Amino acid sequence: MRSSISGARPGNRRAYRLQLVRHFITDEPTPAMVDPLKQKFIDTHGDLAAVTEALIELPEAWATPFTKVRTPYELAIAQFRALGLRYKANETWVFSETLSALNQLLWECGSPEGYSDEAAYWLDPDGMTIRLVFVFLLSSLCYFVLSFILFLLCSYVFSFLRLFLEKHSSLASASEALSGVHEISASTPATRRTYAL
Repeated sequence: MRSSISGARPGNRRAYRLQLVRHFITDEPTPAMVDPLKQKFIDTHGDLAAVTEALIELPEAWATPFTKVRTPYELAIAQFRALGLRYKANETWVFSETLSALNQLLWECGSPEGYSDEAAYWLDPDGMTIRLVFVFLLSSLCYFVLSFILFLLCSYVFSFLRLFLEKHSSLASASEALSGVHEISASTPATRRTYAL
């Protein structure tokens, strides 16, 4: 079932379109960004999925440089997704401590409007330092995991090489023994008797 807010007041509908653009594209929406959403809203009688698709199709959504900064919540979610991690029910601190350090604890905003979507709100020096520390810690974790995988891979390769060389060295010694037998059989009968003794 597709969501629709066709019965909402015009002011609320405009605020919704502005909020979409402000959250996903830029802190300063222009009429060129908002008007296509307005038209799609009117054409589809308030179909939110269609309005969201129109937002994605805006050229400004893909224009570089990107100006939006992820909120701490979005950053933490992205980190967990990138690493394929899940925290257990008794380990919520793994997630909440990140949000606490970056001042965006869930359900703790002092204003009923919620946390700001504007980049300037999250770009203070303290917040950026903490973001860099978290990125450093995550990269260290990734480095440790990758180093461990590389260690296991090298151990496997070296074990395989050792077995390969042992097998071939035993084949080489066997071939040397066979060549020695061949030399004995090719020698004179007197030598054969000497070796037989």
